Amino acid sequence: MHRGGGVGDGAGFGRCGFWLTGVSFAYNCSGVKVRYRFRFYPTKEQEQKLAQVFGSCRYVYNRALRFRTDAWFERREKVGYNQTSSELTRWKKDEATKWLNEVSSVPTQQALRHLNNAFVRFFNKEGGYPSFKKKGHRQSAEYTTSAFKFRRPDPNSPNLVLSGLGRLKVAWSRGFVSEPTTVTVTKNPSGRYY
Repeated sequence: MHRGGGVGDGAGFGRCGFWLTGVSFAYNCSGVKVRYRFRFYPTKEQEQKLAQVFGSCRYVYNRALRFRTDAWFERREKVGYNQTSSELTRWKKDEATKWLNEVSSVPTQQALRHLNNAFVRFFNKEGGYPSFKKKGHRQSAEYTTSAFKFRRPDPNSPNLVLSGLGRLKVAWSRGFVSEPTTVTVTKNPSGRYY
């Protein structure tokens, strides 16, 4: 079920859920997910924290990709999500990468899930081999319901609070009725946040 426009303009698509992309919301209504995209304007402090979150997600994704690739080519060992999640716990305890503890754990876990999904698509011949994330490209971090609060004190001006970032100043350009199930914060190469 497609609800007009394309994904790039924030139009809904898919099976009613509710993403708030960039702020991307996903909300659930009758098993269908819908994605909305809203622009937001972080404070300087939030920009710095988001840079840490994006960097942590990119680091975890890339290191887990290297870990899985090396395990296969060096030892012919298959590594799945659970093993990379255990590795993430080890990386957080390592003195050299203790900085991973400075951001919410949800986006880094989601980065591992995205990598796992990329491998599933690859093995199902639905996509190419996963590639490394680069700093200069679009950056994103996904928050699940345990890492954000969404409230509607005023129907025209909901509040969105992300773990470790606080309340976001979102430009609510359209209304919606359901509650979000995930929030994906995105920064495009030109520096705009969605």
